[in-house]
Amino acid sequence: MERDRLYKIHQITLAIIYIALMVFFVCKCLENGADSTESSQRVADATAKVINGVAGSGTVDSQSESFRSWVRKFIGHYSYFVLLGSISTLFYLSLRKKVKDYLLLTISFSVGFIFAVISEFMLEAKTLGRNGSWSDVGIDYLGFITLSIVIVFIYYLIKFKKSRKNSL
Repeated sequence: MERDRLYKIHQITLAIIYIALMVFFVCKCLENGADSTESSQRVADATAKVINGVAGSGTVDSQSESFRSWVRKFIGHYSYFVLLGSISTLFYLSLRKKVKDYLLLTISFSVGFIFAVISEFMLEAKTLGRNGSWSDVGIDYLGFITLSIVIVFIYYLIKFKKSRKNSL
């Protein structure tokens, strides 16, 4: 009984984090171009300070357009979606008692792609000073599936080991 209660708390916690991340991403997508650029510059400055502190002063110029673009793509797209994909995969797998694994994973990966498209073409593209692009959808989705695939691999590895242990 206690285990079922903890499992439910786990599911609810994942659902809350999942929804909160989506709301956060929607809010970030709705930032106008100037605010988004300013936010990216602050992140680029902080990232450059860390890199220059570790690798030596002058290694990275935070004012460089190529560096700011890298920060925007890696942190603003890829990393956000790595986090979203991880939570999404864990949340959908927590529902496995009611639905088949492959269906849950199909839903999770589909939601990730649909959310990437919506964030680019329905939110960013309609926001002043911003535009959507298929390359950003690709970066978003690549981020989404990166850690998700690792989680799925570990999940099936554990499931396989349990089934072998039970068959002995």
